[in-house]
Amino acid sequence: MRGGRVLLASLVVTAALSLVACGAADAPTSESPATSDTGSDQSTRDSHDIGMPEECTRVSAGWLPGADIADVEALPADWPAPPDGSTLCMTLSGGSTETAAYASPLPIEDVFAHYEANLPPGLTVARSTGEENGTGYDTLDGEGAGISFQIRRNDGGFTLVVAGS
Repeated sequence: MRGGRVLLASLVVTAALSLVACGAADAPTSESPATSDTGSDQSTRDSHDIGMPEECTRVSAGWLPGADIADVEALPADWPAPPDGSTLCMTLSGGSTETAAYASPLPIEDVFAHYEANLPPGLTVARSTGEENGTGYDTLDGEGAGISFQIRRNDGGFTLVVAGS
């Protein structure tokens, strides 16, 4: 039964990540900057004009003004802070899953290790490869005490998807 819940949680998380990716399709990335006639990076200049942290211009998940991890209501109060050097770029809430996207200079293995070492007690976690989970990307999946979550790499950082139960 536990395997079925993990599979269901993975499917819900995958659907949520697809929605995040669709919503961020127009976000500028370091691979496709808009440039002016003078060759300066127009997208970076414009993003600073609207308050976007520079780190978020390189994250495939995009940026939303006013992102606050407190908006991800399904997270337990003792959820760990993200790894040092991470910048919160976007949160999406108000459905069966909630999402927080971070810019981070760390490799995903270091992000996974950070969370594994700092998660609240009582959560069961497991890493899986993209081949194992069928998504094409490595994940850290967890569940326990009314929460299921997945952490996965995005271009320029990582995404946390949470489902309360």
